[in-house]
Amino acid sequence: MKFVPGNYESVQALGLSSNEKKFLKTLKEHCNNLEAIILLKLLPINNLKLDICWIDNEMGFLPIITVNPNTTNIEQMFSVYENIILKKYVNDLENKFMNFKSLYNNGIVFPFGIIFFFENLKRNSLKISNRFIENHCLFLDDIASWNNYKDIQKKFRKALLTRPESFKSFTDAQLKNMKFAVCPEYTIPKISTEEVGQDSWGRSDKKSLLRKIAKDNFDFKTLELTDEQIDMINNIKFGHELILAGAGSGKTVLLTSRAFRVAKAFPEKDILLTCYNSPLAESVKLFLDISGMSLRNLKNKTFHGLLVELLENNGIPCFRTGDDGYFEKLFNTAVEALEQGKIENRFYGIFIDEIQDFKPEWYEFLTRLIENKKEYIINICGDKTQDIRGIIAENGEPWNIVEEIDYKDSKNILKRNFRYSKHMNNFIKAFGHASQSLLKKLDIKQYEDEELFIRSETVFDIKTEYPEILKTIKFDVEINKVIECIVDIHNKKNIPYSEIAILFPYRKNEYKKYYPYYYLLKALDEKGIPYTDFCANENGLSSYYNRRGAVVSTINKSKGLDFQAVILFGLHGLYPNKIDRNSSKENKKIFLRHVNLLYTAITRASKYLSVVILDSPNNPYLRLFDDTQLILKKVHKKKTKKRGYMK
Repeated sequence: MKFVPGNYESVQALGLSSNEKKFLKTLKEHCNNLEAIILLKLLPINNLKLDICWIDNEMGFLPIITVNPNTTNIEQMFSVYENIILKKYVNDLENKFMNFKSLYNNGIVFPFGIIFFFENLKRNSLKISNRFIENHCLFLDDIASWNNYKDIQKKFRKALLTRPESFKSFTDAQLKNMKFAVCPEYTIPKISTEEVGQDSWGRSDKKSLLRKIAKDNFDFKTLELTDEQIDMINNIKFGHELILAGAGSGKTVLLTSRAFRVAKAFPEKDILLTCYNSPLAESVKLFLDISGMSLRNLKNKTFHGLLVELLENNGIPCFRTGDDGYFEKLFNTAVEALEQGKIENRFYGIFIDEIQDFKPEWYEFLTRLIENKKEYIINICGDKTQDIRGIIAENGEPWNIVEEIDYKDSKNILKRNFRYSKHMNNFIKAFGHASQSLLKKLDIKQYEDEELFIRSETVFDIKTEYPEILKTIKFDVEINKVIECIVDIHNKKNIPYSEIAILFPYRKNEYKKYYPYYYLLKALDEKGIPYTDFCANENGLSSYYNRRGAVVSTINKSKGLDFQAVILFGLHGLYPNKIDRNSSKENKKIFLRHVNLLYTAITRASKYLSVVILDSPNNPYLRLFDDTQLILKKVHKKKTKKRGYMK
């Protein structure tokens, strides 16, 4: 038997009553050896609470709802629960499940029932009885009378509303999608245009975003957070916390789920969930919408969008767009308005994603929007290695600017990964080692930072192959090699075009007369390879979920997204061309920023990665990939020798 969260006995935020704890203790005593899952204190649908959800292959899905009716008319109360509340639960849960073909096919495909736990009543004190009370109601003396699992089984069976004859046992996909349906905050949804057969969303209905995605032929898969991350979602404490993790760690889902939990617990308070780039904010919005986690008091905005809203809502004129200095002017206008007391908006909790993208003064501004400095929640989340704008390298860690908020003793580092195959994960770890070794040789101080290139372990057991580094000598050969990679990945590895991304640092380098973006589009058109050009579309996320063909994108625009295969090229446009210990401080900063950029690029790939690079002498970026491959070879050689395959 598995309880979710596993540490429920010590998590006060769940709000388990003493009688609920007695009930769970009884289940643990008599059913501990069963392969059942117990989900606790869920709020998935229109404020319908699911206090205890039993899931196993015999009972199917059995939610148990704790109720404390305050009425003297017992007979009328039971009539309301039987004729109104029970039907509403069944209807709402059925609507949730019908979004998934694996859970619904002209009806729920697994055993399903409902029990109401009247924790302050005893059955032997009732003067009425009927089929509903007998089958769907649970009382304190019922629990006290249970001596073994058979007594519990007998009660649970009576509560079942459906028992499909075709049901044998839950598949892994069914269990994951059921969890997404009823506790999305514990899952990581994956959406793609690929048909993979795990599960795809079912019926079309314009009223439901889930069904709209199904109509557009998207595929849906659910990954589960680890027990440690689920515990982190529920162990939210007043004060501040920093969460650091690498790409693909599920940190955005973790942060979003925490924000949802707080917004649910304090419905009268405003909660802010913010980030820097639009694709990430849109991705979070999609997650909130499809999971039913959107709440009136949970505001999900980019920092730019927040500034505009704060000014406009308080009657302060501002422009939404402008020249290169527009954003700085917008921010300064907001700071001035806040100092003058013109911005009245305040937040009980603030959750910041991709904190490495925030300038220190932006972070400080957000902390000034806290409603109560004695009772507040600030959670920030990020990956220092994805500091591709050079903010941390230039200004230091943004969260250190506010002296009163010290994260030294409130920091968590996530070391699980939900994206990579084993080979990809090993390559990324080797890239981290190679990067820090090279930074040390170049006397770039960041090599000492243990929070850069966080090594994680993948949850996937699939094996693909190690990334390939393809060296060329001419620009035209480079483009031809990229085309060859696309054809090979699509035809031989059976990866859909829409799951292949061709990434490059910059569209062009005028100084070197190097135009990778232009020549790539020309080659794709000549070969008739379909593609979606992110560079030509301002709405990156819209392009991502409506893409047709391979994706063409700068590394910056791909941030926050992932693909089964990535082809990285255009590295000849990176500066500096040469670097050593005696290089200028400015060149070292640029090099570090570009190392972070390459890390961001390679971490977009879940299965396959090809790096096409011009073979030029002393190229520090080529050296970085060569060193990565050498590390992998050494590790593989050691493992092979250890296993006894070498003499």
